[in-house]
Amino acid sequence: MGRTIPSVSFRLEERLSRWKDFSAHLDRREKEAVLRLLAIVRERRTAIDAADEEDIALAMLLAMVVYLEGKNDKDGQSRL
Repeated sequence: MGRTIPSVSFRLEERLSRWKDFSAHLDRREKEAVLRLLAIVRERRTAIDAADEEDIALAMLLAMVVYLEGKNDKDGQSRL
């Protein structure tokens, strides 16, 4: 009998839960920023799944970076 591979949704929510615990130890402004980034990750679940990373955290962080770079580029502040 083979092992069952956890779904991307399960793995994503498990990691987001740990990161939300991390945010509880930040000041109010930083906590709000982390919670916004966690929402961004949830919105990009399909892209994170498509990244096919063994460590889902890498794909989650990539989704955050791409969002932030896109936001900076829209504001005319891109550094790339």
